[in-house]
Amino acid sequence: MDFDAQGSFFSLATSCLTQSPVLLVWVGGLFLALTRWEQHPRTSLFALIAIVLEVVALLSSLFFVTWLIPLLYQQGWEATNISMAVAGSTFFHAILSAVAWGLLIYAVFYGQDSAKSETRPAEE
Repeated sequence: MDFDAQGSFFSLATSCLTQSPVLLVWVGGLFLALTRWEQHPRTSLFALIAIVLEVVALLSSLFFVTWLIPLLYQQGWEATNISMAVAGSTFFHAILSAVAWGLLIYAVFYGQDSAKSETRPAEE
């Protein structure tokens, strides 16, 4: 079986299309983080980093599944080795996602309180 770059690109594009609702929400989150930067800089920073990490995790996962696995198969990798590569990739993406969610939870529950104290003068 020869590696079909055009077919893999189509598969990658289709996978991105199926994930478009999530990507649209993240684009909205990026917009909100950037437009609210002055009011809540710390919250916006953590949310921005979290969203970028999630986008990177999603796109790299889609790339791995639709592009790299068929290429590894064509290069003669055995199923057990490909399975180990998939497990490693899944673990890497889970770590990225966990860090992103941790940052987002921090932004929601702690970041805004810190931002309020930065923007309000202290009462005496």
